[in-house]
Amino acid sequence: MAKKTPVLTQEPDALDLAWRMGDAVLLQFQVKNANWTGTYEADVRKTATVEPPLATMTVTAVLVNGDTSNSDTLFTLTLSKANSRTLGKGTFVWDLEDTGIGLTRLAGKVFVSQDVSRA
Repeated sequence: MAKKTPVLTQEPDALDLAWRMGDAVLLQFQVKNANWTGTYEADVRKTATVEPPLATMTVTAVLVNGDTSNSDTLFTLTLSKANSRTLGKGTFVWDLEDTGIGLTRLAGKVFVSQDVSRA
């Protein structure tokens, strides 16, 4: 049996997002046992090469449950109702880049479904 070659990678972890078109977006997730605070950019595009981004989410990253050496990082991603509606329904791609160190931490798909209410 062939021996599997280990892979050391800097590829971002995968995380898909979903919301309803026209809804204000407020998504939170926690990275356990890691200090990932910094300055972030989170762009949404139809494909990875489309310029400019169709939407840019606001990102906050704060430490919770400990000190700087033993803590979790709580992320909050937000997008306004207007920008969510402008984006429209469909499947898109996104990533979360730490702009301070130039490292993409997460990447995945964005699924935006059709909203029924128009409030």
